[in-house]
Amino acid sequence: MTHLLNKTKINILIFPVIFISSCSSKQYYIPDESKIERNNKLHFIYNQNKINEIKYDEVILSTGETFDKNGKESNSSINNIIVDSIVWQEQNNKIAYVTSDNIIILFDKKTNKNILKHRFESVMSFDRRIPKPIFDKDHIIFFTLDGKIAIYSNKTGTVGRIFSIGSGKEYNNIIDYHVSKAVFIAVSHREIVSITDLGEFREQINIRGVIFENNDTLLIITKDGEVIRYNSKLVVQDRIKFPFARFVSFGKINNKNILLESEGYIIELDENLKDYRVFESELDSENCFFTPNKFICDGKDLKLPL
Repeated sequence: MTHLLNKTKINILIFPVIFISSCSSKQYYIPDESKIERNNKLHFIYNQNKINEIKYDEVILSTGETFDKNGKESNSSINNIIVDSIVWQEQNNKIAYVTSDNIIILFDKKTNKNILKHRFESVMSFDRRIPKPIFDKDHIIFFTLDGKIAIYSNKTGTVGRIFSIGSGKEYNNIIDYHVSKAVFIAVSHREIVSITDLGEFREQINIRGVIFENNDTLLIITKDGEVIRYNSKLVVQDRIKFPFARFVSFGKINNKNILLESEGYIIELDENLKDYRVFESELDSENCFFTPNKFICDGKDLKLPL
């Protein structure tokens, strides 16, 4: 019995050591010393503005100010008709929106009635970077919370086509998309779908976000610190890995890709994904939003370009 008691005491003592050492084993991004701009540390402009919410194309501050992807102040307020909306878009007195219950609705302000109300499967969680509905001539495109694209026809008054991008009930919605004459690309946390005249292409990968380029190529920023360029057929063109990096915000300025890393490093990556510079900063928040003229973060802004 004494032997068993002594063994139990040893286990009790050892367990916290193992637990603490396992918790401290988390690895962080450490940049190559030769890439760090030692004489050019970046400084943020401090203010009292906290970020309340980051959406697909805008950031809402604690002051009530809202800035879009271009860094311009915008108005995101809407009346009490659609207080439950997650995203919404208005055109010609019609409001298209998606509710937190994953219902897509088209509301007519003139008649004060719903033209469309279509329920999709409820979800446990979703990413707030859901694109707004798109008014496209005779159609309205809705992005649902469960990873679907629903196309409503103004002519027939029905949802004619539904594309499924992802599966599952957690963070499955589309977070970004790209449309051109030749291709439609949609991106979720786990998958890229590209629809072209040559067919449909899919790629599964853990995605933090995406930067779309002018020639229908896209840069996928992964959750493990990799930047990968795909063409519209989702064939890899270029790639670069920043080991253990966790990018919290990113964008493109003057053919340079700007990546904000969670430890405060800011990486300026060239267009070919080959050469880059690393800047140090005093960033202490992961809550940041990219615009072409500044990173908007909790309590501070960083002017761009670098």
